[in-house]
Amino acid sequence: MSLVNGKSAYEWIEKHRPENGWFRVYYEDSLEHETATITPGKQLRWEWKYKDGKRADGVSKGWYPKGNIKQIKHYKNGVKHGKLIRYYNDGQVLDEFNYKNGLRHGTLKTYFINGKIMKQSIWDNGELVKHEIHTDDVNKISYILVWADTSSLNRIDPNHYEKSKKVDDELLKHTLELIKQILEMNPHEILIMDNEGNFPEHENKLVKVIPSYQSVGYVKKDSPYNPLWLEQINIDDYTNDTDFNAAKSTAMAYNHGIIEASGKYLVLQHNDTLYLDNFIEKQIELLEKENYEYITIDKKQVKFKKYEKYEYFADCYWFLCRRDFYSKHDIWVDWIRGDNNHLATIVCKDKGLKYLHLPGFYGTNETNKVDFFKKYNYNTNEGRLHTFNDKPFLIHRKGGTGLYRILKEKR
Repeated sequence: MSLVNGKSAYEWIEKHRPENGWFRVYYEDSLEHETATITPGKQLRWEWKYKDGKRADGVSKGWYPKGNIKQIKHYKNGVKHGKLIRYYNDGQVLDEFNYKNGLRHGTLKTYFINGKIMKQSIWDNGELVKHEIHTDDVNKISYILVWADTSSLNRIDPNHYEKSKKVDDELLKHTLELIKQILEMNPHEILIMDNEGNFPEHENKLVKVIPSYQSVGYVKKDSPYNPLWLEQINIDDYTNDTDFNAAKSTAMAYNHGIIEASGKYLVLQHNDTLYLDNFIEKQIELLEKENYEYITIDKKQVKFKKYEKYEYFADCYWFLCRRDFYSKHDIWVDWIRGDNNHLATIVCKDKGLKYLHLPGFYGTNETNKVDFFKKYNYNTNEGRLHTFNDKPFLIHRKGGTGLYRILKEKR
């Protein structure tokens, strides 16, 4: 369930729902997932009935902004009971499962966009009995990007970030440019983890826009509206930590994407990066040949005394690994120290495993940065340069938030 007018949908619904009868919610703007109204006029967003303050027996439905069906679920005695189906925005079934008296019961199936089964699990009265993952194309790559505009940043930290249409337009332009580049690299899929709820639908079916609203800081561990993915990770630290920030919300969205991804390999990437050349096949070949656990572009120096033995940490600006990397090591993209992969470096170094940080901005000390950029005839105003096999590979423009600085907007 998403956000509504800056509040969790659960709070908003409780405030506006009737005691009895139909409850219908409409989009206020066909492009805005976050806003809603009970005043008829725009596209219908949700619809279900109440009886004596509880969900009435019957069907509950949800729609995408353009009118495509989004989900259908059934209720009995105020709780989910029967089949629940969610859809991609083109009408293809995303997943389907059953509830019995409010608990998952039976077979849960999730599908690829082509209709083949991605994963399935068997549940018995709320207990997971069996879980299977099916690979549609085991040699393909899932790219995971996180989308959040300045409204998200302002809502999380209004004292630090201001809303800016100029910045938002540039963010969207840059993200679409990056998606276009990735599509030319033969991806298995591109997952846009939509933290704000307003990323436009993409014409290419390989680009999957996945709502990840809970990442923006309105997660309640016992909320009936938590999505399926949230139940698969331990969120105690996340939900109990009141010090919320933009980096933490991005980390949670990456974790969501890792669960949703179906390729053999993952590339976690910031949407303020830009490819200078395509080396992905060679990078995967190197990953396998050298048995690296991951390859990443950053080499950020450790700033915490208790972690000084690690020297530097990985981040999420561009991070390549096998899909089972996180589950195998029982780690996640870390939100305690920001949207980073510090835990990836820690677990690999502690276990004596191999990993690679590519040369670039963070791997070059301050006195050598000018020479580094001169060597590759690169304009530092464009962002931070990173290389592969001694060739320019990627620019990091420093910030979905850093675009404030590029555009000289107040942050």
